[in-house]
Amino acid sequence: MLIRCKPIRFGYKIWALCSSDGYPHKLKLYRGKGPDQTKLPLGTRGVKDMMSAIESCSAVTKHEVYFDNFSTSYDLLKSLAEQNIKVTGTVRDNRAAGAAKLMKPNAVMKKSTRGEFDFRCDGEFLCK
Repeated sequence: MLIRCKPIRFGYKIWALCSSDGYPHKLKLYRGKGPDQTKLPLGTRGVKDMMSAIESCSAVTKHEVYFDNFSTSYDLLKSLAEQNIKVTGTVRDNRAAGAAKLMKPNAVMKKSTRGEFDFRCDGEFLCK
């Protein structure tokens, strides 16, 4: 797989569902576009596929999931919240549909204090 803007451009993408102690519970090698692809973004499809392993094999009803900005989107947060799954992730500017009035990254970087951030809540989700 070609990954632009990386020091090593070609590599493998492996989806991993790991527990808090670091043990992997499900691994999936990304093999490119499949014949039965839905219109969902790749990150959303990957997370939902991983979460299907939790739903079928876990007796615990409350889960907390952490992932990076590749997977995080407002629609994914909403669908996981409906399944009582708490999510923490970094949201890219173009995927923060429910928090569109967040301060732009350039404006945050111009703030004088280090560690400055902005947050918004739409009544359901808190984005910061």
